[in-house]
Amino acid sequence: MRSLLGWQDLGDDLAAVDHVPIRDGDIGGDAGSCCADRDFKFHGFHDGDDVAFGNGRFVVVGDSGIVLSSSDGQNWTGETSGTAAALVALTFTGSQFVAVGESGTVLTSVDGSSWSSQTSGTSSSLLDIAHAEGLLVAVGSTGEILTSPDAVSWTPRASGISTDLRGVAW
Repeated sequence: MRSLLGWQDLGDDLAAVDHVPIRDGDIGGDAGSCCADRDFKFHGFHDGDDVAFGNGRFVVVGDSGIVLSSSDGQNWTGETSGTAAALVALTFTGSQFVAVGESGTVLTSVDGSSWSSQTSGTSSSLLDIAHAEGLLVAVGSTGEILTSPDAVSWTPRASGISTDLRGVAW
């Protein structure tokens, strides 16, 4: 799994989490102290796998179904995801957050707080998700590719390979 925080010093104590800018000292630590070992805590939270921003909220997903949300990047609330499966990737579609993970887990949320489980139709772990032009694409272990217009109805697509697909980008 990829690390949530690939901190990068951008000057003036600004660092980047994935592609969401976070100011030094936000989320329970500072970029200077985390960069030496690339380990960072969200108020004691480790193993965050992805972050997204939408509808005025930051959302983080991670191991054991952990979901955190924040409106300001400083004060974080643990949310109930309804799963114990690792959540590996997250995207925001413009209207909802979509998280994917172990054993074909797909969760959706409009606000980052209330989560609903969706049926992906696969038991393969989903390792990444992307959204563009009204289409979601999730990829995963054993060459799994799924597409969906709404994160509810998923269609399997043939990749022609059996190795893990760990990333998808638009």
